[in-house]
Amino acid sequence: MNKVCDSIWYIQNKEVHNFSGTYEEFRSFRQDEQKRAETIYEQKEKHLEQLKRSYNQHFNKARTFSRNKKGLSSSDWRSKSMGKQKTANNVIRASKSLANRINKEKGELKRPPVHHAITLKNAITDLSISPKSKALRIEQQPINAYGQKLFNITQEVNLAYRSKVVLTGQNGIGKTVFLKKIKNKQLTGFYNLQLKIGYFNQNIVASQTDKTLLDSLFATSIFDDSSTMQVLGDLHLRQYGEHKISDLSGGQLVCFNLAKILTGQYNLLLLDEPTNFLDIASVNALAEFVTAYPFAMILVSHDQAFIKQLKITKWHIKNSRLITSTAQKK
Repeated sequence: MNKVCDSIWYIQNKEVHNFSGTYEEFRSFRQDEQKRAETIYEQKEKHLEQLKRSYNQHFNKARTFSRNKKGLSSSDWRSKSMGKQKTANNVIRASKSLANRINKEKGELKRPPVHHAITLKNAITDLSISPKSKALRIEQQPINAYGQKLFNITQEVNLAYRSKVVLTGQNGIGKTVFLKKIKNKQLTGFYNLQLKIGYFNQNIVASQTDKTLLDSLFATSIFDDSSTMQVLGDLHLRQYGEHKISDLSGGQLVCFNLAKILTGQYNLLLLDEPTNFLDIASVNALAEFVTAYPFAMILVSHDQAFIKQLKITKWHIKNSRLITSTAQKK
């Protein structure tokens, strides 16, 4: 995008805005904008606190005008206080004015959205595989589909129970076939008896269930409510939590299916092009999720910026063979 784009259109507060420059310049601009918004918010918060202190002072002062002074009769106190009535009225008016300002500024004060890195808490422990045990071992073999050989696995491939791998290669080379064969346990090798595989692809299967998005997700999530809700927020689904799944749009349904797999009761995730249909903020959040995920994962992606963020083991299909990091070093 840096090489191609010289103008960025973005939607904010239901309005389309234009930024002239490269995408990298746009990212820098948005980061500066975010910092400015946070600084302004903090300044407004401090000003609101000052108004509240001033209001309390005026309010307490106004109350003293209505008290009978100690040692004075009521008639003497009224006589002495007549001259102060004007001051008292001014203090009361100032108190009311401050109260109105406080309510107005409090109503206008909105915290700018701040993204927090995801923390995946309270994963179901019975999904864990012993660290001494492999999640998966694939033996040397050809990978075939539709009567054709796609590529060869030329040496044994092992996947530890917390390993994360990104698989790359040209379109049509067999990446999706490879994931499906793992999902269906059709490859010759070892599959841990405790293995529970979750598979995500781009196929949209409309669901006619009357379950709401939240009910469906919380019924299967292995994480606590806070982590589950953050996944929803990162995929821009939080506001649709009470919607029926059957009412979701195509893009929303893809994101829901991804959320369902990411939080589901699995200890090996197979993700086929999970960044499709996601905006940049969601892609960045997904990269954080991959890093924090407590179990094994193999994902396919063509998104080089996403892959660069991951910093995990890379497998590559090239020249009709699967090349792992170990194989490349040899």
